[in-house]
Amino acid sequence: MTPLRRLSFLPTLLLLGLASCGGDDAPAAPAPPEPPPAPGALSISVEPTALPAPWRLAGPQGLSQEGTGAASVNGVPAGAYTLTWLPLEGWDPPTPPQDSRTLAPGGSLTFTGSYQPWTGRVSIRVEPADAVAPWLLTGPGNAVREGAGSETLEGIPVGAHTLQWLPLEGWIQPEPASATGEVRRNETLTLEGTYLPATGTVIVSVLPQESNGAWRLVGPNGPLPVAQGSRTLEGLPPGSYTLRWTDTQGWELPAPVEVSFTLQAGQTRTLEGTFRAASAVLNVELRPGAIPAPWRLTDPFGLDAAGEGAALLSGLQSGRYRMTWFDVLGWTTPPAVEIEIAEGEQVSVQGRYPLMSDPYATNDSLSRVAALGGPLVPAEDDVSVLLEVPLARLDPEGGSRFFGFTSDPGSAIALRLDPMESFLHPLDAQNLGIRLWRQDSSDGGGWTLMGQINLQPRGAGEYHSPIFYSGSGFAGDGTWAMEVYSSGERTGRQLFRVRIANRAIEP
Repeated sequence: MTPLRRLSFLPTLLLLGLASCGGDDAPAAPAPPEPPPAPGALSISVEPTALPAPWRLAGPQGLSQEGTGAASVNGVPAGAYTLTWLPLEGWDPPTPPQDSRTLAPGGSLTFTGSYQPWTGRVSIRVEPADAVAPWLLTGPGNAVREGAGSETLEGIPVGAHTLQWLPLEGWIQPEPASATGEVRRNETLTLEGTYLPATGTVIVSVLPQESNGAWRLVGPNGPLPVAQGSRTLEGLPPGSYTLRWTDTQGWELPAPVEVSFTLQAGQTRTLEGTFRAASAVLNVELRPGAIPAPWRLTDPFGLDAAGEGAALLSGLQSGRYRMTWFDVLGWTTPPAVEIEIAEGEQVSVQGRYPLMSDPYATNDSLSRVAALGGPLVPAEDDVSVLLEVPLARLDPEGGSRFFGFTSDPGSAIALRLDPMESFLHPLDAQNLGIRLWRQDSSDGGGWTLMGQINLQPRGAGEYHSPIFYSGSGFAGDGTWAMEVYSSGERTGRQLFRVRIANRAIEP
């Protein structure tokens, strides 16, 4: 603490003389003078204590004196005193700037003034917002403030201030690591710093967009899950990485299939892969060609395509495929096959179905009718109904085949029988015929023969044109059966097609 300085005052003394009186009488004794007021003590105190704050003091008997900082004096006359706090650069004087007080005889008086430093504010901005980075702010007199993240500091003394960005785990400090600025009275100093993640970013760009191409990224912490399409991966640790383009159904992989690279902290790497539309073609063939054999084609890319009969599959990608053939009644199922297809190549695969040597069990009585569906409806309703069996055959023992259906009242019934290709010998072609049966509406449910057609020679088809049936016990509705028969000897080798409709059937 600065020691108090003593003030010097020069008091004015008033001497009183005695007046003489003439005459014979003896002079009267003078009255004793009144004693002067007892002096007092006066002091001036300044906050902060070491501040050389200027002031002016005015008091009794014309006293006036200026000074700075703290001061004190004893033996000053009693009376009214006024202290005025004067301006000081960098500081706001006390409010109010004048202080008037009275010093009592023999008393003491203290003037106290508190100066406030000029201040501004410091706005600290850290980017990005989720990086709550620590910092140190050093100002005049090496005063240090600590904090973290974005913050606005009020009441900061004017003068030069330096902000130091401190390390933050997982982030890279700004460059440079410190910033200096001047705080001015009632103004804001803004200090900004951007931290970069101590990780990297990988942008995977897949073209064309509709391919939704698949890929997998393998890094220092192992493989990431398989992803598809364009992605941005953030927060990846620095290190060695490998991007592998993976199989995508319907598309050929980009070249090269693998890309290796090193990812630095704070770095962004963009990897682009262009997938090519698959262009391979597979021709599915069957022998005999009329057999509607079901099949399924699969591949390692996720393809699972099912079909029936001959087909042409395009837009396949290169690779290994597996064709699985399924059972057809009366024929021996061929084994599954593996097919290797190159990009843009056209390949054929053939399924050969040999005829079974075992007896072919068929519906040999009306009690074993194969139901096709229905009902047939009147054609004037502008609704066409077609029931069809694409491929069937007769029993080797000569038994007929029956195909059941239903019909609504007023519906016509048309039947068409088309023989398909024969095998091994011309005698395999049979002389086929049609019979039409109607189930009675009585409780017995017997069957009535409604018509028979066998007009064409061996190997030719038969056609029953649309006819409206009616009669006792039925009115054109109910359950019907179409019988296909032959009088030949090699009936088990004859294939045929059956169609039933409510209007004319084209050949």
